Amino acid sequence: LISRTQLHPVVIYAYPITQNGKIVGIMAGAIDVSFLAELNETSNSDSNSISYMVDSKGKVIIHPDNAKVENRENLSRLPYVKKALSGMSDTEKYVVDGVEKLVSYMPMERLNGGVIVEVEVGEAFG
Repeated sequence: LISRTQLHPVVIYAYPITQNGKIVGIMAGAIDVSFLAELNETSNSDSNSISYMVDSKGKVIIHPDNAKVENRENLSRLPYVKKALSGMSDTEKYVVDGVEKLVSYMPMERLNGGVIVEVEVGEAFG
């Protein structure tokens, strides 16, 4: 989710407050996760690797390419995004945009999405 006021990616959470087995209220909040995008930018300056996060529907919420975030690009068609969103974690070899890459993926259940890291095979083993 992109905050309307700050225009940063945020994760919304909500928990019921119960008393004697009945819901008497809701505790809710938002976590600004823009720091993850900034970390991504600094950690990849000399690398051909990228890391990004998708929401529960596979839409980009953090990515080094801001256009993908702004357009909420849907990556749910990608097999590794599907696997992350189905609760799987692994590292596998894929061809991404014509380049052989190692792709690691994992679900982020508490944030209701997935994290994917792509690195060129030659860079990983070169």
